[in-house]
Amino acid sequence: MKKTAFSNNYTKWVIFAIILLFLVSAVIVLVNVIEHSSNISKELESFSINNLTSEDIVEKEVSSIFAVSRKYDSNTKTGVDGASKYEDTDHINFKCKRITGINRISATKVKDCTLTLNISSTLSSGNAKIVVICDNEILEYVEFGQDKALTYTVSGEHIYSVKILCEEAELEIDVTREIK
Repeated sequence: MKKTAFSNNYTKWVIFAIILLFLVSAVIVLVNVIEHSSNISKELESFSINNLTSEDIVEKEVSSIFAVSRKYDSNTKTGVDGASKYEDTDHINFKCKRITGINRISATKVKDCTLTLNISSTLSSGNAKIVVICDNEILEYVEFGQDKALTYTVSGEHIYSVKILCEEAELEIDVTREIK
């Protein structure tokens, strides 16, 4: 079958339209990424632990981190949705030269058991707090520099997490969990 001039032009226009649509989509995605990144930067510029609400602490995870080191036990997940391999583990050691914001360190999903969280930490500079959360409720704050063993009797299924709230902090935190 012979191609006509019409079909050749039509094919060229379809290809052109597809390329144009792809480029426009790419520009829209790039603008949204830059805008989101800019909003995070603005949020962290004015970040203050004292200005955080309980809702901010429970729901947000936004931080700027420089020179981080994580050591963790692998293959010890409890099934927390959205948790990274670093957070859902029986043991994690997190060190950072500078961090500002809210960062989840540990996440654990448990049901009808006893959960013990052993937390030890060092704050070399800056300002920081440790927060223990169950589901959407802050259970307690732990000051940096303390070795703390926290034991919870769990009825039903719950998600426990340990977060750090930081202002230009250099720190190290070690969290070990035991589930019985």
